[in-house]
Amino acid sequence: MKHYDVSYAWKEEDYKGSGFGSTNLPIRNADHVDKILELYQAVIVYDENALKDADVVQTREGYYIKLQNAANYDLALKSIDSTQIGHIVSVNETMTDTGLVTSVILFLKKDKKEWLNKKAESYKSGKRTKKGERINKPLLESIDNVTAVTIDDLWCGEGQIPREKKEWVELWFLANDAAPLLELLSQLNIEHKRQSLMFPERIVVMVFANHKELESLFYASDSLVRVSQVPTLAGFIADEQSLEQRDWMKMIMDSFRFDQIANKYFCILDSGVVAGHPMLLPVLSDNDRYVVKSEWGKNDVRHHGTRMAGIVVYGDLTDVLGNGPVIEPHNRICSVKVLPNEGGALKEFWADYTKQAIALAEIFHGNEVIGYCMALAETKGYTVGVPSSWSGAIDQICNDAEGVRRLFIQCAGNIDEEMDFNHYPDSNKSIGVVNPGQAWNALTIGAYTEKCLAFDEQGNQLDVVAQKGGLSPYSSTSFTWGQQTPIKPEVVMEGGNRYKKVPDTSSHRDLELLTTGNLYNVGRPFELINATSAATAMAAHYASIVSVENPNYWPETVRGLFVHTAEWTTQMIQDFPDKDERLRVCGYGVPDLKKMLESRKNGVTFIAQQTMQPYKKGAKSNSFNKMHIFTLPWPKQTLLELGERNVKLTITLSYFIEPGPTDNYVSSFKKYNYASAGLRFELSNVNETAKQFKNRIVHNYDEDDVRIVNDTQRWNIGIRKRTKGSVHKDWIEMSAADLATCNMIAVFPVSGWWYYRRTLDKIESEMRYSLIVSLETDEEHVDFTTEISNQIPIENQTIIEV
Repeated sequence: MKHYDVSYAWKEEDYKGSGFGSTNLPIRNADHVDKILELYQAVIVYDENALKDADVVQTREGYYIKLQNAANYDLALKSIDSTQIGHIVSVNETMTDTGLVTSVILFLKKDKKEWLNKKAESYKSGKRTKKGERINKPLLESIDNVTAVTIDDLWCGEGQIPREKKEWVELWFLANDAAPLLELLSQLNIEHKRQSLMFPERIVVMVFANHKELESLFYASDSLVRVSQVPTLAGFIADEQSLEQRDWMKMIMDSFRFDQIANKYFCILDSGVVAGHPMLLPVLSDNDRYVVKSEWGKNDVRHHGTRMAGIVVYGDLTDVLGNGPVIEPHNRICSVKVLPNEGGALKEFWADYTKQAIALAEIFHGNEVIGYCMALAETKGYTVGVPSSWSGAIDQICNDAEGVRRLFIQCAGNIDEEMDFNHYPDSNKSIGVVNPGQAWNALTIGAYTEKCLAFDEQGNQLDVVAQKGGLSPYSSTSFTWGQQTPIKPEVVMEGGNRYKKVPDTSSHRDLELLTTGNLYNVGRPFELINATSAATAMAAHYASIVSVENPNYWPETVRGLFVHTAEWTTQMIQDFPDKDERLRVCGYGVPDLKKMLESRKNGVTFIAQQTMQPYKKGAKSNSFNKMHIFTLPWPKQTLLELGERNVKLTITLSYFIEPGPTDNYVSSFKKYNYASAGLRFELSNVNETAKQFKNRIVHNYDEDDVRIVNDTQRWNIGIRKRTKGSVHKDWIEMSAADLATCNMIAVFPVSGWWYYRRTLDKIESEMRYSLIVSLETDEEHVDFTTEISNQIPIENQTIIEV
């Protein structure tokens, strides 16, 4: 049976949030302030002299300065952030030997160079605030050091900023209009591409320059905030020996019916797809193949996109030939070629190519496209989860300015060095998910494997690297990322294995996935595919099935179901006994297609698709707006009859954010949050009344109210750890009798840049979310469905459009 629609089972309540907290400051005095002023004045003089010596037509109207705090204390960021004096360029945290240090680069307007001097005069004047502390105390006592800034300080990425040799790099500007920036680049004779990428308060332009030219721009521009590397795409899997029997292809084709395929398209962004493959002809016409640049041609010269297509349509063809679980093709596919025919180290504006590809698909197919998958990734870089222009573009694609939402499935990126395979699984932990896999709104796919049987030519069983159900040797992870970054990958799919071939390891045909290939016309219709490319295509296969069978599911819901149904294998739990480590390495585990598609009598799923306005505009300041409280049609009597037997309750909250990339990744500096807004969920406690639950969420108690303390120990992930990114999942396992009264769930907002960046006038924007809730028990005789169906309107027993 289908899942239950509970989109109706909510009511709206007022919600109040909190702003900035108190500042943790070291003990300071006037002598310290004098020292800081001396450093500050020296930096101003240094920058003035550098501007005088700069060989540019015009110099910027201001100064770059860097302010740092003392380790493990706060930096008064709110006091520094003021458009009256200039703008913040970047805020970053660094772990040093003495503790966590925050540094802020500030662009100070030229006519405000006395800014800190005047603040110090007020501080030393003896004047006090209403709280009795010195004027400007948080600002001046939080600063521990002031240093000069060079173009090198604006570099973001692995390696070094270009030196003598010119390289393609991305320039990030604080601006809303690209024309003046492009004009300035032309005046400075800096080679650049005319296209630009727009984010809220940020414009990204690609230039070909060396250090000297970048330095000239640093002296000329008032708005340069970041210099970063341009993604270099990873190389693709070399051709492997493939099955050659045409009869096998005919057998597969004869086992499927293609007359009931929906006129819906899953779009593959890759190296193109070969024309005329018999297994792809029923779902891919020549008119459904597109290319970003016409001179590349539509065909798949690299043999990668065609391999992806076979998995997207059929899944692993090994299962078909081996009488495994086979699912009829549900939909058509289309292909957009975003990768040239040759050149693995091309410096291109991949963010722009990706956006062009989406536009091409939708020009011809509009809302018939149900999702996109892309198994292109950078060879290295952005391994700490920091947003890039490419990941930011994907976040925009998923949630664009016109209100269109899209499902985007992205590979996590591969481990491909032989020496790294020799150190499995430690190498997987040390090699991070690569750009653009850090995109918040994308469903990022890692790889695990069930393939553990392979034999040599003599029939001897080979010793494999990963055990059955373990993390694939190919899969990168977010283990080395900071704690505030999204959980990536969110899920893992089959990506193949390797075997131990002393002194190294090697791939093997039995340990990979079987798919369609380019050489069908010479008797080789099949090829092999592995790693996170295969896993990403497999996820697209699942997503196609779920989306076609449930046409009113939002992209947020489909993504949420992947995470919601995912579970860790026994091998994953054994290999990574620490839960936090396992989450960063394996995501939430392996999704279950059957559970994504339907509920069972002893395992039911509720889905609510709703819209919320998180904030509202006030005369003097913005404030939080509303929260939603769901009262679910709980099988209370059935749960009470189960008594002390365990039941598992799982909750997943999935929503898309509007990206606002800056260089400020300090989570406490809320104005510069990457996410436009955030949502959280909470569950009522055992025997907690509706009034008590509401009061606990909003922290609003009457004098006679009984205050209920949140039971935080019942969760498996934890109320703080589950909030990374824009899809949140957690579960509890408790007695059915206790769970019988826990049927209220609150969804409420937390801060984002919509709230704090008032000039962008986004405060009253709305955001969609999908809330997914499941009850399940191992007791096979239990029937939750009858009691639920008696409470719920018949039209809501399957998901309907909201």
